Amino acid sequence: SEDDINFIKTLYPRSLPLPAETARYFNASATVSKLWPNHSTVTLSLLNMSDAQKKFTQEHIALMQPYINLKLEFIEGPRGDIRIAPTAKGKKSWSAIGTDAKRVHLSKPTMGIDFDSKKKYPGLFMKNLFAQALGFGKQ
Repeated sequence: SEDDINFIKTLYPRSLPLPAETARYFNASATVSKLWPNHSTVTLSLLNMSDAQKKFTQEHIALMQPYINLKLEFIEGPRGDIRIAPTAKGKKSWSAIGTDAKRVHLSKPTMGIDFDSKKKYPGLFMKNLFAQALGFGKQ
């Protein structure tokens, strides 16, 4: 619908100047039923991370905040709607897609980040992975 298109355009407007690491256009599809409700608060838990990993994750997620119509709130403990943890050594990054995270038991993460990965643009990769957690499909 036109409302859905306008909503998606508000997430990643192309006319904004962005840092070099995020300069490419965001390409993804979304299943509306997996998007978090407009203007809702989505809680985030950072699990089993070093201080440096937490800082990196928080900083790159915070860069997305102005472009989404959700309130993101970091909370302590494993009760977040989105629970982010490092992946086991050798395992690739992954994420539940949007509200599918609600079906994951609270004892399990809903997103895993491979902090050992040698990505050319780790910040961009982090933002794309978090976009999946918001309900966008893989690019």
